Amino acid sequence: MNKYILVIESSTTSAKVLLLNIDSSERQVFTEKFSKDSSNNGIQDADGVFSETINLVRRVCEGKEISIIVLSGTWHSLLICDNDMRPITKTYTWASTFKDQVSKYVDTNHFNEDSYYLKTGCMNSSIYPFFKLLHLKNNGFDFKNKYICGQGSYTNYRLTNRFHVSDSMASGTGLLDIKQQIYANDLLKLLEINENQLPKIVNFKETSPLSKEGGKLLGLKEGIPVITACPDGGLNQVATSSKPGVMSFSVGTSAAIRLNAEEPTFIEKSGIWSYLSPEGNIIGAATSGACNCTDWFKDTFLNMSYSEINKKMIEVQDTPIFLPFLFGERSPGWNSDKLGLFAKIKPEHTPLHFYKSVEEGILFNVYQCFTEIESRYKGTINEIYLSGGILNSKNWTQMCADIFNRELLISTEKESSLWGGAILGIKKLNLENKIQCHHNSLSVAVMPDKNKNVYYQKKYQEYLSCYQTCKI
Repeated sequence: MNKYILVIESSTTSAKVLLLNIDSSERQVFTEKFSKDSSNNGIQDADGVFSETINLVRRVCEGKEISIIVLSGTWHSLLICDNDMRPITKTYTWASTFKDQVSKYVDTNHFNEDSYYLKTGCMNSSIYPFFKLLHLKNNGFDFKNKYICGQGSYTNYRLTNRFHVSDSMASGTGLLDIKQQIYANDLLKLLEINENQLPKIVNFKETSPLSKEGGKLLGLKEGIPVITACPDGGLNQVATSSKPGVMSFSVGTSAAIRLNAEEPTFIEKSGIWSYLSPEGNIIGAATSGACNCTDWFKDTFLNMSYSEINKKMIEVQDTPIFLPFLFGERSPGWNSDKLGLFAKIKPEHTPLHFYKSVEEGILFNVYQCFTEIESRYKGTINEIYLSGGILNSKNWTQMCADIFNRELLISTEKESSLWGGAILGIKKLNLENKIQCHHNSLSVAVMPDKNKNVYYQKKYQEYLSCYQTCKI
C-alpha cells in the first residue's frame, strides 16, 4: 500500500489538505472555505474551524496509510480555554484587533516600545496575542485556571493530547524572548499569568503521537507522529528556500514579504518584524489589506468577474491614489485605527480606475516595507519568489514587477505553505534521498518594464505623500 505525508492547515478562511505520495512523489491538494459560522471578520469558532478541517481530512484520507502528519495554522491567533481545555472564547485571528487599546496602554504606562521590539521582534500592535491579553486583563478578564493558546495549538491538543506550540508559531505571539527562545518572564508577570498556562515550546523535530481519540476523529490509526502546528507564513518561507538572500512575497487575503536571516535581526523604527521560521530566523513585513481589498471593491462596486476586469485593466491609466487600510494598518506604521482612503479623484475616473488604484495601493504598501528591508540588506536580496492570489491576474503580477523594478520568480507551487509542511515531513522521516526535497521550482520569471517603473515611482511618491499626511 502507498504511504503518504499528510499536511493539514486551518488558515484564516479555509481548511487545506496536502497528500504527498512517498513512493511516487505525487501531490494532491484539497481546499474548502470555512462557513461563516466558523470564521467571519477575523473571529473564529475554535471547535467549528477544527471540525470543518477534520471533516475535510476524513473525506480525502479514507483508506490511506499516513506516515506523518504536519499541522499548519496562522500566526497571531489567540484562544482561551478552561481547565479542561474547552474553549471559553472565540479564536481571535490576526485580523481581529482591539482598536485603541495598544496606544492607550503605551501612553498611560510608559511602555518601552523599543525594548519590547528588541526582546520579542514584535511590534506594539493588537494583532499580537500579548496585547490582546493585556486588553482582556485591563477589562477584568480572569485568567486564573485558564489555558492560553492559539488555534494551531488547540488543533494539536485535540489530535495528540499534548499542549504544545512550535517555536516559530510562538515567535508571533509577542510573548517570546526571541533570542533565548523562552517565554519572557516580565511579560508574563505583566499579564499575571504563568508559564504553565501556555503551551510547551517545541521544534518541528519533536513530534507527538496521534492519540486514540485523534485517530478516531481523522479516521486514521493512532500513534502516527504529528508535527506541531507551524505558521503558514513560516512554512511559505521553508518552501521558498532556506538560503540567505532569498525573499518570499505572498499576496493573498493579506500580503507579506519575508527574508531569511542568520540570527535574530532588528531594524529599529522601521516597522519590520523579526520572527523564527521552522528552520531559522526571518525578518519581514505583513499588510492587512490585499486580496480582501480587491474582493471588497469588486463585490461592492463592480458587476463583473475577475476575468472580465482583467481584460479591461490594460485600458486604464491615470488612477486615483488608494491607501489600502480597510482592515487597519500593520507594516510599516502598525496603526490598527488607520482607515482606507481614495485621494486625487477626478471626474473622469470610472469604477475601473478605482479598482486599478486598489491594486496599486496594495503593492505600494508592500513596496514601502520592502524599501526598509532593502536599505539594510542592499545588494543581498538575490531572489524574490511571488505567490498567492495575485498570480491569477497577469496584469497585477506585471504591475508588481514594474513597481518593485525587480525580476520576480513565479513558483509552480500554488499552496506554498502546504509544500513547506511537506518538506518538514520529508526531513523528519529522513526521506530527502527518496523524495526530491526541492524548494519552489520555477515556471516563469516576470521581468520589470523600466518605462513603467518610472511612471510608478512618480505615483509611489504621491502615495507616500497621502500616507504621511493622512491622520485617520
